[in-house]
Amino acid sequence: ALNYKIEFSNGSSRIIKNNPAINPYLKIAFDQAIAVVKETYSCSNKEAIDKIFNGNTKIYLNLDVNMQNKVYEIAKSNFTEHPNLELGGVVSTKDGKVLAVISSRTDSNIDHAYYMTRQTGSAIKPLSVYGPAYDMGILTPTSIVQDIPTSIQTSSGTWNVNNASRKYSGSMTTNQAIANSLNTVAVRTLQQVGLEKSYNYLTSFGITSLDKTNDMYYPPLALGAFTYGISPYEMTQAYNAISNDGHYSNISTINYIEIDGNNIQKQKNEHQVISTNAASMLKTSLHEVATNGTGRTANISYTTAYLKTGTTNDTKDLWTCGFTNDLTACIWGGYDTPAPIPIYNVNIIWKQIMEYYYTCLLYTSPSPRDSTSS
Repeated sequence: ALNYKIEFSNGSSRIIKNNPAINPYLKIAFDQAIAVVKETYSCSNKEAIDKIFNGNTKIYLNLDVNMQNKVYEIAKSNFTEHPNLELGGVVSTKDGKVLAVISSRTDSNIDHAYYMTRQTGSAIKPLSVYGPAYDMGILTPTSIVQDIPTSIQTSSGTWNVNNASRKYSGSMTTNQAIANSLNTVAVRTLQQVGLEKSYNYLTSFGITSLDKTNDMYYPPLALGAFTYGISPYEMTQAYNAISNDGHYSNISTINYIEIDGNNIQKQKNEHQVISTNAASMLKTSLHEVATNGTGRTANISYTTAYLKTGTTNDTKDLWTCGFTNDLTACIWGGYDTPAPIPIYNVNIIWKQIMEYYYTCLLYTSPSPRDSTSS
């Protein structure tokens, strides 16, 4: 196993040796460092590893050790009656610094933050349906939409779209439909947006795990039933774009890398996904989810929260995704082998992370975070 020396900005240092709270973050950072070195020097994987370990190399991380220890504790201390339930999650600042990850609540070797991909359920709707609809001028948060029986003709027959409640409420605002995560309205809106445009918006939001043959269709794009799923890391990255007024920029565990005195960084992928006005409307809708919808048990009193939850068929995957004006976090819960989950949501994990940040970190002296030397 690798040992890592963490050097803090206050001049102190610590050797991290097989620390189950810290090591998962460092493993992700190491893989990202390899990618940065390969990109910079146009070299092979092996040559990049040699440069990192055999050269005069320091990797400066965005890791917040206090936050990383806390999210590990939060993951461990919740859902103790379900010992095999897994969690995955990523916590990033608004400017793209990944402060902490939840890789596993069982200390599994499977990473559930960066590598694992799962179906997203309704957590995808702001990215694939409502963000595009606002951007294209199809809807506003106060538009009147219809929650009525909806059917789609497919090559294999008729698909009848159901809400989770199996009920319909008729006329309502877009905000109300989003807050209550109504599938009928999402599908009807997707019909107006168009499948190809919806798919292209998702790729612009940084989602890379899509299957163009199978995912450019209604169940994946409207309800999150993707062939391969999406990772919490990419969901966090996408939601962070909404937080940044529709401007996408990749998030990272790495601040920069120093090799033989030269500083190198991953090249930023930056672009506008949806307009500033569309992002503002989407924030209004996501705040409605936090205050009056499926995210209300994750809402916090310290600042404004913007949220969307997701649940897949038979409750095999649970998501809570969202942001404040400072942080973005997406949390997934489920089993490694998909099976019904005996809990309703993972809102408590999102809530406790944000409460810790606003009560223990933001208003106290900054926690040490700077670099790691391999």
